[in-house]
Amino acid sequence: MVIPRYTAALPTVNAVVADITGNLITINKGSESGFKTGMNLSIERVVKEVKDPQTGKVLRSITSPIGRVELIEVSNGYATSKIVSGAGFKVQDVAKAVP
Repeated sequence: MVIPRYTAALPTVNAVVADITGNLITINKGSESGFKTGMNLSIERVVKEVKDPQTGKVLRSITSPIGRVELIEVSNGYATSKIVSGAGFKVQDVAKAVP
């Protein structure tokens, strides 16, 4: 039986990659948004935005997975992670908390 790392609710907000330096990725959200050290994030790239034809408002974004990271330092306003898998990460990629 696999025991999930976090039984508490995961953050419901997505973060955005702000910086990539070597094997470290910094995101623009931190403890204030519920992110915690040890959490795993899926890094995804927006490949298409579906917009309301009347208002131009983005209804949803379609993403493609790039890789995974693990948070190693979490502060108020940002968090730093190490790359676990994947390559080709870019600033502006989306980071989503995963179990």
